[in-house]
Amino acid sequence: MSQADDIRTFAFENWIKPARDKAEPEVTIRAGDVHKAMNLSNAYPAVCNAIGGEFFADLAKVKLLEKTGPDEGANVFFRFVLEAGVALTIDEARAELQRRYGQPVQARGKYVTAFALPNGRELALEERGPPVKIWMENVDGLTPPSVDKITFFKPEEGRNANLPNRLKGTSKNSRLRQFVRV
Repeated sequence: MSQADDIRTFAFENWIKPARDKAEPEVTIRAGDVHKAMNLSNAYPAVCNAIGGEFFADLAKVKLLEKTGPDEGANVFFRFVLEAGVALTIDEARAELQRRYGQPVQARGKYVTAFALPNGRELALEERGPPVKIWMENVDGLTPPSVDKITFFKPEEGRNANLPNRLKGTSKNSRLRQFVRV
């Protein structure tokens, strides 16, 4: 992922999702708070561009109400209204996965599409829904944006039979995560 992707994901996970979980109608994000929490150095323009752009608003399902403060810097405030009840579609999920990871490495019938991650692992998009379901091996710290629920599967638990072999979780040490946007 790019630095901008990391910033958007961090802002979503630490400001948007908690506000949405508390059913708050809006949230304000200060660029300096994101910059400090991520331990960035001289990256205020990157933070402001990532959070203030239309891509973040679309991804997080928010609307930018106002931006106050300087053009770039620690004291730029972004006030968003949270769009309630907006679910990610399978087409949106597929487009985002292709944007991040390129073309799918494998289509498994009409139900599952696999993508290769930079670390050699795979994730799979279940092409049925709603809700959108993304399957991947349990990798700590790797969570896609716009996720409302994470389900962990033990090797002996059932899962989609069309998953790529790597994601079938037949090893006793294997744990699989299913990310669901509801």
